Amino acid sequence: MTEKENFKIWMNDKWSTGTIKSYSSKIDKLSKDLVAKSMIHTRSLYEIKNSNDLTIIYNNWFTIPEFRERDLKNRTQDSNAFKRYIEFRIYEEKLGKISNPTLSLTPLIEIEEKTESYLFALEEHLQDFLIRNLSTIKKHKLKLYDDGERRGKEFPTEVGLIDILTTDEYDNFYVFETKLSKGMDKALGQLLRYMGWVKINLAKDKNVFGIIVANKMDEKIKYAVEMTPNVSLCEYEMKFDVKFLEKM
Repeated sequence: MTEKENFKIWMNDKWSTGTIKSYSSKIDKLSKDLVAKSMIHTRSLYEIKNSNDLTIIYNNWFTIPEFRERDLKNRTQDSNAFKRYIEFRIYEEKLGKISNPTLSLTPLIEIEEKTESYLFALEEHLQDFLIRNLSTIKKHKLKLYDDGERRGKEFPTEVGLIDILTTDEYDNFYVFETKLSKGMDKALGQLLRYMGWVKINLAKDKNVFGIIVANKMDEKIKYAVEMTPNVSLCEYEMKFDVKFLEKM
């Protein structure tokens, strides 16, 4: 079985058939572009299995105006496909399918690239955790939106990608915007834009609510939300405990 087929199988329970086909094809196209720019030393991204190496390539690629502008014009379809491929390799590493996770491409780029990739990975993990644990939002019975073709993770709209789109038991819509620690004011603007799009194109006579999820909210965003009754703020807390086991 080829690496491309393994990637498509991993995506099978996460995205629609059309999205799976699009993402896998995008990796082929991106591979050709990267080879042409001498940014990878293999024939295809599918030959690169290390997630750290792939993240470095992703960050390096996105700094090129030609690629960045095309990505934005196409509603970030290229970068989303690349992110999914990185997630796939991270998944394989966790299962132990990929050995030797050392960086082989570090000399090609500035060291700051590695820091940004770590932040990106955490935000992706936050989104995945929220989707798997929507029941933690105690006030509502939420489920991931699914219209038969598209699911509610990174839901594509004419005004950008919604991080998470859900509905409650009354078919009201809840739009999630996830952030790590930066750009809270910008997050509110994005959220309101997405909420407006959902109201006009999906919700109709139903209500639309917005939720910003971050580790820590600053005072500025708290003041802003005071004037937006349909928007709520949620802070999450990550905990790590170590427990000794009794000897047999």
